[in-house]
Amino acid sequence: MTDLVVRKIAFDFDGVVPFNWNPSNPAFSLQANAISILAIAFEKFVVAAVREAMPQIDDPAALEEAKAFVHQEAQHSKAHRDHVDALIRAYPGLQGTLEGAIAYYQRLARRKSLAWRLAFLADMEATFTPFFKMLLDHERTLFRLGDERVASLFLWHFCEEVEHRSSGLIVYEAVVKSRWYRTFVVPSAAWHSLAVMELILTGFNEHVPLADRVLDARVLSTKHSLRAALSNLAPWREKVEIPSPFPDLPKHEARAMVRGLLDSQSPFHDPGDQPLPDFADVWFAHFEAGGDVAHFYSSLDSHQVEGPRAHSFHDLRIEAIEPMTPDSVELTFEVPGHLKETFVYEPGQHVSVRAVVDGEDVRRTYSICTSRSAGQITVGIKRTPGGQFSSFAVDRLSVGDVIGVAPPTGRFSVPLDPALERHHVGIGGGSGVGPLISLLATTMEEEPLSRFTLIHANRDSASRMFTRRLDALLAQHPERLRVIDVLEDTHGYVDLALLRTWVDDGTLPPADAWFVCGPDAMAASVNGALAALGVDPAAVHSESYTPGAARGGEVSPSAAAHADANLTFVLGGREHSVAVAGRTVLDAALATGQDVPWSCRSGLCGTCQARLCSGTVEMAHNDVLGDAELAAGLVLTCQSRPTSDDVRVDYDH
Repeated sequence: MTDLVVRKIAFDFDGVVPFNWNPSNPAFSLQANAISILAIAFEKFVVAAVREAMPQIDDPAALEEAKAFVHQEAQHSKAHRDHVDALIRAYPGLQGTLEGAIAYYQRLARRKSLAWRLAFLADMEATFTPFFKMLLDHERTLFRLGDERVASLFLWHFCEEVEHRSSGLIVYEAVVKSRWYRTFVVPSAAWHSLAVMELILTGFNEHVPLADRVLDARVLSTKHSLRAALSNLAPWREKVEIPSPFPDLPKHEARAMVRGLLDSQSPFHDPGDQPLPDFADVWFAHFEAGGDVAHFYSSLDSHQVEGPRAHSFHDLRIEAIEPMTPDSVELTFEVPGHLKETFVYEPGQHVSVRAVVDGEDVRRTYSICTSRSAGQITVGIKRTPGGQFSSFAVDRLSVGDVIGVAPPTGRFSVPLDPALERHHVGIGGGSGVGPLISLLATTMEEEPLSRFTLIHANRDSASRMFTRRLDALLAQHPERLRVIDVLEDTHGYVDLALLRTWVDDGTLPPADAWFVCGPDAMAASVNGALAALGVDPAAVHSESYTPGAARGGEVSPSAAAHADANLTFVLGGREHSVAVAGRTVLDAALATGQDVPWSCRSGLCGTCQARLCSGTVEMAHNDVLGDAELAAGLVLTCQSRPTSDDVRVDYDH
């Protein structure tokens, strides 16, 4: 009785599929694309050999294993064909590369005996477990940061290869009956595998522009790498860089993988003795739970709303980029159908974004700038001095790129009522006008009797963001919407004197709700001015930020006295303990190497929230949690420092 399950999965490759599908690692993108072409050709070779062998298999259990093995491999070939077809649509010359790889294996099938072909497939299948274990052990950097469709294909394939790790050997031993012959075939099997890979990489160089593949595909060629390594030994030669698909792989893991490869080719090798990737259990459990494994990460995240991934990032493709000023852009993300509900938002909310920038995992929070009815995730990003993500977004992001986006969070609005006639005022500084545009656009639609005044403060006219969007809204609602521009180089700052003048001369009529958003200093000044003018604090809603930096606060004497507190945190159902060592709760938890949720580090987004189970903490800033959530024990761990000897928080709350 075989344990193999034949899973038929429809992957979504109808649209554009980027060649460099993991922009943070072009070398791995190259390697994975080569594996896709190799898989089509090799799986055809495998299926043909096993089917030819079936009449010679007397053992019913081995025959059943062979049948299930063939069906799994056929599914792999079909799915990879869908992926490669998408690449061929973009680069038609790759059709010849695919046909060349298939023809190579067809020639092998004609020239080699069945025994040799079964030994070859047994040898190759035996190598997959140690190699794919290495990949799956690092799935967060190799796969999660890339195009989810391509990543999901490889996660499925590699997990099933681990699942049927014994199948090739079972078929081989049922027919050939010699353990030693398989080892004898190893050198020629390796030579032929490298030859096919060389053919595919050459095709990439010929048919895919360098701008799309980023690297010379030969960096993955064994011949090229050996020549480059030998050349680098000569002190008089210029050093040749050899990019690796696994730049962060610890040496001990690389050695373990090589040992696994060597062990897999010994005549007495038992695949059941090989260490397996923990991730495979996660994948199979998610499949059994009915998860959409064709969109693995977003599906897994939505299945674990109450778990550690409640604030996880979903891979979204950039649908449009609109420059607003020389230093700012609007990014619009394409939200797939199965994530529409996840990305429903309230006006004034924001999303956290995540990308690998120059090898570093960088996360930032940006406000949504569209009305609730638009159902479209659009954010405005302005370059800040030294800003890693903002510079990356303005200078390097392109339509079609995929980055991580977390579901909308935040509270920066008031309930709207179509029967009410109110006056709302928004005061925004720089990019802080983004959430105000979402608020005013939604107010214009949902509260048709109300008016909205936007005070738009900028350094100068050249730095004014969202001009096109504001002009369109003014044209739609000329009687109810007013925009007052305040330019620092002409009018100075929005301060008490200016606001008092506007109130006194009627420029700024009494308002029912005030919304303030901008840099910390600007927001503090405006909030102080409104208080001095006698505005009810309950009517003022404020958000602020420190451009391009995390936000903290002075460490109180109580927190300083407990700088050596012990932190216990629950994540993914497991407990971890660490000394706080003067850090925030978040930074201490991250120091353990766990994938703790975080984004803004400024108390703005709520991604890092956890439930305080025991002990006490103090928060420097909190622009997210309401009174009910605070009463329930929720804290923002990026802003929390212990004020007791022991603190326990639960990220799975």
